[in-house]
Amino acid sequence: GTGCTKGFFSYEEATGRVNIPLDENMTDTLYIPHIAVSDGWWTGLAIANPNAVNSVKINIKAYTSDGYITAENIIELGAGENKTDFIQSYLNNNIIPENTAWMTLVADGNITGCLLWGNNSDITNAGVSGILLMSEKNIAPKLYIPHIAVGSEWWTGIVLINPGDEISPVTLKGYSSEGNLLQTGKINVA
Repeated sequence: GTGCTKGFFSYEEATGRVNIPLDENMTDTLYIPHIAVSDGWWTGLAIANPNAVNSVKINIKAYTSDGYITAENIIELGAGENKTDFIQSYLNNNIIPENTAWMTLVADGNITGCLLWGNNSDITNAGVSGILLMSEKNIAPKLYIPHIAVGSEWWTGIVLINPGDEISPVTLKGYSSEGNLLQTGKINVA
């Protein structure tokens, strides 16, 4: 409606629901930070061409955690078209190579998209989760994680990717809920 600048959409299945904010920022490069396609896990990808006049070609590359290309494909979306499917359908032969960790989508026009993860095995409460695809507009020198759950029933997964050509040193700092520094660690992200 008039004046509406933010929104979200919901995806619901038998084991859960995920709400993903709508993206008002279109870009020609999107990053898929994590691929899950084993032990019952699946990754779903939805991408759209918001241009109502022109088609867009998208170069899709899959990478290992060390940044080596494992697969590559080019797809085309017509004007205003979207594609929603399991991640493997975007690559040749519908196969994700075993050591694939993340992917990029580089288009010759603006695109937008989101990612869903779910599990079809007998894992209790596996549910479904999802995110907007990340773009260079999301790259920042500092990232804040507002909550980390750890315990017998919970875990928190954190994914860092480096789309650049050089290794990036990263300092991780863990704080208590009261704001006290608990631990510091350093890693290099290739």
